[in-house]
Amino acid sequence: MPYTKVEIIESIEQNKNKLGHRKITVGFDGYVDEIVRPVKLKENNETIFFKTIEEFAQKILASAKSACDIEIISQAVKIGGNAPIMANALSTLGVRTFAVGAFGYPEVEDCFKQLDSGIKIYSMANPGYSTAFEFQDGKIMFGKNENLNEVTWDRIKNILGKDLLKKLISDSFILAVTNWSSLYGLNDILKGIISELSGIVSDGGRLSKYVFFDIADPSRRSTDDIVESLNLMAGFKKYFKTVFSFNENEARIINRCFFEDSGDMVKIAENIFDVLKPDLLVIHPNKYALLFDDKNIIKVDDFNVENPVISTGGGDNFNAGFCAGLIMALPPEKCVYIGRACASFYIKNGSSPSLKQLIEYIKNK
Repeated sequence: MPYTKVEIIESIEQNKNKLGHRKITVGFDGYVDEIVRPVKLKENNETIFFKTIEEFAQKILASAKSACDIEIISQAVKIGGNAPIMANALSTLGVRTFAVGAFGYPEVEDCFKQLDSGIKIYSMANPGYSTAFEFQDGKIMFGKNENLNEVTWDRIKNILGKDLLKKLISDSFILAVTNWSSLYGLNDILKGIISELSGIVSDGGRLSKYVFFDIADPSRRSTDDIVESLNLMAGFKKYFKTVFSFNENEARIINRCFFEDSGDMVKIAENIFDVLKPDLLVIHPNKYALLFDDKNIIKVDDFNVENPVISTGGGDNFNAGFCAGLIMALPPEKCVYIGRACASFYIKNGSSPSLKQLIEYIKNK
């Protein structure tokens, strides 16, 4: 890493006041997540869980043409969805945060009252519901997404109003757009933002604003749909500085839409960067993160956690830390480091860090 821990902490301390002045708008999904652990064995009053996804998959495969009965134990019911988790992490760090999405309509559901009190919530639909099977090496998500079909451009206009959305985006230093994969109306929302919200980019044009995209797992969407949406998002570069953030699985799927499969993550990142031509591209597998811009390739592999308390939401906390770095006007490689630290704190402790906790965590690692 090109910076020491001391340099990172000094940069945060010197620029943290920006967190309370610059704003971010995050949208547009919303879930209620139940976190569960599948049981492998119970004996002598001890519960043994499946440790890895592979171990669990072998159990399922062994039951083919037969049947199996697997106990699950609930660990928590919590806010879910990329936008709410990311917004909560940002606000916990001290960023002025607007969250637009599916948090309950006409009343916000009780679960979302867990969100940090600093978030201003704008809801247009009821949330989806997800059951997350947690393992030491990842998670398997089972989602009920019907309510998210109500997240549409027409509904935003009718319930929130174009003027409100225009003000939120215009006032924000970053517009963060998440979970395209589950939001079948998101393309129309993006087209609406560009075509109908004239004058949305101000104060120096695209050089002063960011749009941040995390499409989430696109495996159930067709190649044509993925390519269309990515081209639409890449077109935002005309209006904003663009950032794309993908985990390893997402990056591999996107790469296969344009190129032959590759086992080399750096090559995959180069391919995606060449296609999308963003200002910044971040790919964050579990053990490290890669940052690409038009000049540099940076790898950050600090802050690994061997036995995570939770993995659901780790990527959203990475994104929150990265965006907080952008808001503090830090160099992108420092933003990646902060993203890794935020994600590490979250999966180790099961909650998002305050800025003070983040600084202490970096200092003590």
